[in-house]
Amino acid sequence: YKKAVEKFNSANGQYNLAVTYIKMDKLADAKAALAKCADDADVKNANGVIALLEGNNAEAAKLFKAADNKANLAIVDVLNGDYKAAAAKVAGEKGFNAALIALLNGDTAPAAALKCECPGAAYLRAIAAARNGNADLVKKNLETVKKCEKLAARAEKDIEFAQYR
Repeated sequence: YKKAVEKFNSANGQYNLAVTYIKMDKLADAKAALAKCADDADVKNANGVIALLEGNNAEAAKLFKAADNKANLAIVDVLNGDYKAAAAKVAGEKGFNAALIALLNGDTAPAAALKCECPGAAYLRAIAAARNGNADLVKKNLETVKKCEKLAARAEKDIEFAQYR
């Protein structure tokens, strides 16, 4: 993206460079790249992500609201412990975040229904299975969780799985 910005003065390249920096956890570089972009909803959202990663939930919420990004606002609600507000923001949505928020509100069905075979989705399915008392599904999903070292370590200590160890 640096080359696209240098050679063609590409606004899209500049924005994509900023997003790449965010994914690389180079937040100062991301901020500098975003400062060169037009201040549209995407840029506000990206700045909100940076604020969130820096632990500034209030600033993140302000930027996500300005960007009209309800999904990211729901994440701020979760981090602030307001699960019902988060659920209202993702009502009707499907996917990992919506399933996580439903699980936090006591509804296991969306997590149990996740189709992705990735370790993250398997972790949510394992929690849903544990809460529903289905030992076989807990075991099956925790096998998939083991593909991710970080999640496997978390699962080892997670109280949700205490009776299944």
